[in-house]
Amino acid sequence: MRANFKRYDNYPSLSKRQLEVIEGTLLGDAHLEIHKNGRHASYRFEQTIRNREYVDHIHDFLKPFSNEVKDHIVDKTKWSKGMYELSCFRTCCHPEFTQIHSRWYKNKTKIIPQDIQLNWNKISYWFADDGCRKETTKKDMVICSQGFNFEEHKLLQKLLSDLNIKTSINRRDNLFYLRIKSESYFMFIDKIKPIVEKFKCFEHKVDVSRVSKNTNKLYSNKEKKEAMQMLNKGIDLNIVAKKIRCHPITIKRWINA
Repeated sequence: MRANFKRYDNYPSLSKRQLEVIEGTLLGDAHLEIHKNGRHASYRFEQTIRNREYVDHIHDFLKPFSNEVKDHIVDKTKWSKGMYELSCFRTCCHPEFTQIHSRWYKNKTKIIPQDIQLNWNKISYWFADDGCRKETTKKDMVICSQGFNFEEHKLLQKLLSDLNIKTSINRRDNLFYLRIKSESYFMFIDKIKPIVEKFKCFEHKVDVSRVSKNTNKLYSNKEKKEAMQMLNKGIDLNIVAKKIRCHPITIKRWINA
């Protein structure tokens, strides 16, 4: 899949939203590559063919940098993983991708830049790539971030905490991943849903119709009662949430329970 090389000044600068999509997908499945015979990097994005609509969306979002989407088969039988049908595309090589590469790669390994900032656009694309929600009544949701080390997970955990999302860092087979704590479950879904639900292939990731709306067991009946009493006295919801040490959405769910 060869990039379409043109003069760099024929391209506009990457927009803010394009940069957010790139960073969100770099947290997930995307890669930046500097080719042996080239000076600059290109962006590559790949998903299973059943997610073709999502690949097309990323492709269209990165125009005019992106080249044609192509489907191909990868043989992973020697790793006992069978045959995979994939859809992918690559962008042209460009200095702007090289600048991003310099922040996101060290010794040819993808890392989390120390100056990274998260917002819900980036997180939504990250979860679309690597998020997993078990289709049960339980609030069980993880981000398959095993490509990053423990310190990088601590950074991501802090950035999510700054957005009022509580997570735990879990370990399996010497690899780390993030789990969204149950008290942040519904808020997280509400925030990523506007983007993720656009894709039929990902509707299951934000469908919580079977998930219990019962409040988290970390909060006692005494705390719930105290919250209701303060609300009845006309105290502002945000002030009540701060006193109880939970998110306002959690209290709203207590009210509607």
